[in-house]
Amino acid sequence: MSHQLVKSLIQPRGIETTPKLRRLHPVEASLRLLLRSNNLLCCVSQETKDQIRKTIRNCFVFQQPLTVNITFGSYKGKNVPSRIYANWAEILNVKFMLDTLIKIAEIYPFGVVLEYVLQDILLTELNDISSDDVSRYIESFQEIVSLFQPSLSNIVTIKTIRYGDIVDHHEFKNNISKEIEKIKTEWKLSENQELAKAAIERAKRNLQKVNPSDGEIIESAMFHTAYVRTCFTLDYFETKERIFLVHRKTISGNKPFIPYRSFHSSAVQFWVGEGALVKNGVLKPTILSGKQLGEHNPLYSIENDAFETRNPNLKSIAVYEKTSS
Repeated sequence: MSHQLVKSLIQPRGIETTPKLRRLHPVEASLRLLLRSNNLLCCVSQETKDQIRKTIRNCFVFQQPLTVNITFGSYKGKNVPSRIYANWAEILNVKFMLDTLIKIAEIYPFGVVLEYVLQDILLTELNDISSDDVSRYIESFQEIVSLFQPSLSNIVTIKTIRYGDIVDHHEFKNNISKEIEKIKTEWKLSENQELAKAAIERAKRNLQKVNPSDGEIIESAMFHTAYVRTCFTLDYFETKERIFLVHRKTISGNKPFIPYRSFHSSAVQFWVGEGALVKNGVLKPTILSGKQLGEHNPLYSIENDAFETRNPNLKSIAVYEKTSS
């Protein structure tokens, strides 16, 4: 039983489609599958829907694969027990995405690409994360991707790209510095106090440094805000040939990003979360934040005998039970 449960986590099963959906044009059917309400963190504007539809149509007309992009940080959150290496949260995210994209690939005739861009530069300045830890994380994430390859047909592929390979480092750092100066001014305004407070609280959770000063926390918060604003200004993200998903509800700018869940049962960003099984009558996989882990009792771990791995975080998967309130 435990073998099959663990094995199922690396076997995309697809999602149910209806005869009505399959009768639609591939462009419209692909759009509807991608924007299923169960996948979204919040509502998507009509303008964004129209732009996504246009991207799918352009790819269809030019007979190109449909590329779905997720750009994320190459590190684990400091408040989860499995540090440095990717864990079951990354596995659950890849599976969640493939469940939808496999069904799209059955309808869209020119193939589908799931593209992960791993942000791997300036993370020491961002969250005090060493370059060695970044490299270990990326290697462990790429191993996870390889686990799924045997179950994929040639109409769905997964790509991993290092952010540092598509950006001019000097220009990127200069642009962040300029953005920080804007943020310093913005955060002095009364209407931006809630945004500033939220950014500072996020920095407290994510900054890896031990006992950081208030000044260091504020600097990290400003750097993170500037980093997120700047990273999507590259020409790479201006293309009309990709669909961009973000695992957050809001992002600055007017690009047609889709606010996506990390897993069907979780809104936690997978790279700072812990993948686990939660017992509630039955065992259900999910992604827990550091705060949510504190609201659950660890029960036991299930040994992973379904696949071989070098990653210590994947040797077993923890089972939790929600704490009684």
